[in-house]
Amino acid sequence: MVPGAPAGDHRLFRCWAVHAADDTVATLGGVEDRTPAIGDAADAMTDNELETAIAALHARERELLVAGDSDAAFALMGTKFVLLSTLEGRRR
Repeated sequence: MVPGAPAGDHRLFRCWAVHAADDTVATLGGVEDRTPAIGDAADAMTDNELETAIAALHARERELLVAGDSDAAFALMGTKFVLLSTLEGRRR
């Protein structure tokens, strides 16, 4: 179990993981680092959930870039990298 994550329904957990990713963007600048929580959430996700989350993060990253918010897009890219690394590690 990931500290702070909801127990039970995996859909709630996935929503929590996405919220944690959003918090990473919101706390850019060193106020708070959520990378360990995102890594823990990624470890608890199924491959399908990881793929869905990666696609959603990629879409949001593109929206942020189009809107001109490159700092937030860059922070989201870091979150996406954690998920991609987890998925890649499982497939080796």
